Amino acid sequence: MQSKLLNTAVGRPVTLGRVMAVCGLAVAAYATPQYAAADYAFANVGVQYLDWTDKTVSKTSHSGLGKKKSFPYMEIEGGIGGNWGDIYGFIDFENPGKDPNNAADPARDSRTAFKLVGRYKMAEVSGLPVMLYGRFYNFNDNGFTDQDRMLGLGTDVSAGKLSIKPFVAFRNEYKTNVSGKANGGMIGFTASYPLQVLDKNVRLSWWHDTEFGRKDPFLVMADGNGNRVTGSSVGHNGGIGAFYNINKQATAGISYRYAYNKLGTVGLSDGLIYSLKYNF
Repeated sequence: MQSKLLNTAVGRPVTLGRVMAVCGLAVAAYATPQYAAADYAFANVGVQYLDWTDKTVSKTSHSGLGKKKSFPYMEIEGGIGGNWGDIYGFIDFENPGKDPNNAADPARDSRTAFKLVGRYKMAEVSGLPVMLYGRFYNFNDNGFTDQDRMLGLGTDVSAGKLSIKPFVAFRNEYKTNVSGKANGGMIGFTASYPLQVLDKNVRLSWWHDTEFGRKDPFLVMADGNGNRVTGSSVGHNGGIGAFYNINKQATAGISYRYAYNKLGTVGLSDGLIYSLKYNF
């Protein structure tokens, strides 16, 4: 019975409504006196534009699988953190205002992406926190769903102003036409470094994920000629950015976005993200 319940839970996509309900319970839990104290909290809403390189657009133009075109998106982002750990999340509305079923050009479909990351401090070993790490990611595009559920361990490492949050986790993935199942693991990190430029706050950031041990049912990709092939069991995904605080309410940024054997495409896909955010 336990195995059957587990298979039922992981073998189908979790709806966004259920995730939001869990988020609400998490917020309520962390509102208790034990967790209410926060070292930081932030929230913003922004407009962004992902400008894929000409090479990326060209190499993915031969197939509907992994096809990429530059697009705008709106993002709502926020996070909170303290001695207990931290919570971070965002929701993206890609190609807002467009038809979700753009038959003439599926790359112009309106789409949504949602990500929630939580880390809970369980212990401390030799001055380093041992964090329970969990992540949920959901992408929807005209009936296609790709959903990642992850559980693992993380920690915090710092050197001066440099802050690094590495993690390693097991992955369970659900993808349309592929029922949810174990799909290898992931190792990665987020890093940030604050500095001042012309008396303004600037934050340098880098996030990187390496997926390993991926299973064949999840590795259908397109090569540079549009052929459907089985991709590598290892893939990389990340972004390196700089964010300039114009004032307390406005932040402008530019990021280099890259992926390798990821996003439905064999080899490198890359581009620049331009962003403007309003901070609450």
